[in-house]
Amino acid sequence: KITGLLPNKVYAIKTSECLSAFTAFLNGKEFFHLGRVGKTKAEEVPALDAPFMILPTDGKRNVMLVFHVSNFNNKYTGFSKPIKFGFYSTIQTAKNKDSITFIFIVGTLLLLASLFISLYLFYSRERLALYFGLICANFAIRTCCYDEFLINAIFPFFSFNVVFKTGYATFTLAIILVSLFIQQLFRMTKKGMLLVLFIPAFIYLSVNIFASSYISSSYLIYAQIYVLSLGIYNVVLVCIKSIKKNRAAHLFLLGLFLFLFVAVRDVFVANRLIEGGFIAHFGVFGLLIPMSIIVLRSFKMSSDRLSIATDNIEKINTALSRFLPDEFTKLLNKKH
Repeated sequence: KITGLLPNKVYAIKTSECLSAFTAFLNGKEFFHLGRVGKTKAEEVPALDAPFMILPTDGKRNVMLVFHVSNFNNKYTGFSKPIKFGFYSTIQTAKNKDSITFIFIVGTLLLLASLFISLYLFYSRERLALYFGLICANFAIRTCCYDEFLINAIFPFFSFNVVFKTGYATFTLAIILVSLFIQQLFRMTKKGMLLVLFIPAFIYLSVNIFASSYISSSYLIYAQIYVLSLGIYNVVLVCIKSIKKNRAAHLFLLGLFLFLFVAVRDVFVANRLIEGGFIAHFGVFGLLIPMSIIVLRSFKMSSDRLSIATDNIEKINTALSRFLPDEFTKLLNKKH
């Protein structure tokens, strides 16, 4: 029940991410719906979004707002955070600010992904660049699938299942890609052992692809425990290298701790243990900044080695030319 409304003002509400279908009523009249509410799974049409709704108060000072929610496709139902209510202009400004923030994050991540994947395509020996680029792309996609649900604006024809499965897939892929980056950088885990460590991730990815969204969300807690365990394992590896005075490990460790902290917080939010929004897309920059420095330094070292090798070849050619005249090499149709 909302009381004390001003007759000459326009009001609006903004929900956080909704994980199920709902219909909104004001004074008994339907004014908004997301998906289609149903009494059974067959009747329900689920949707994922964070809707912005104008309240048709019609000048009334007191109104009754009711949400009719059904949920047969997700373990977690309803809204993850309280509903924002206020003047239309205030709520609209807040929504636009959030959208611009997430667009900036996604744009930055996609630019980084394009840059480093392109670097790998030009110099395929630098797999660090490939893994880093894929990590950026993965978090860009993940950011689009949650909070303001930018993916709905970019691809409005995507169904609930496509958005749901895409978002869940990015969760598991993130730990795989970060682990591959750490393995490529420090080479402390044998390839066979690494494949064994990835088995739970592959299993959950298969469940996410082939099983229903409700089953995927029901097993999410086990996937979260696995991801945190593998994350701790990676932190231990980097700590060992840091103790051995590896410069890359010193740089990487702080960012890894920061990201692990926000990841744990997001797990608590996802399981409704604490209230709030997801912030892993902000924390990921704490991880990406040292990773980008490490990749660029690796490229510089490769460039320096190539420069030294080229100088050595030139010196060898100069020395050999004293014994083998240029005319003879030209006769053989050789440059050197």
